Amino acid sequence: MPGMDDRAPERMAAGLSHGVAVVSATNGKTTTAYLVRDVLESLGHRPGIMGTLGHRFGSARIESRHNTPEADELTRLAAWMHAGGASHLILEATSHGIAQQRLDGVRF
Repeated sequence: MPGMDDRAPERMAAGLSHGVAVVSATNGKTTTAYLVRDVLESLGHRPGIMGTLGHRFGSARIESRHNTPEADELTRLAAWMHAGGASHLILEATSHGIAQQRLDGVRF
């Protein structure tokens, strides 16, 4: 993954062909995020996903420590996915992660 760039989520959203989707709920975040990913892939898009089951883009998988990555980790992952040609970014967002401002700077 590239080095940290604190504007990577902002740049990624600007560079994606269709943007960022954030899934936030008490139950069903992972299922919903993967359904969205599957639909996008079936339409020929290349989405990246960050959440409970890890961070995935294409055939690559990175273990996750939190459902919603820490801001610096999210930044590095977003830059890596963007550089690899991601069309979308799907994020699982817990209320805890939102309260800790992990998604600050991400436009959705």
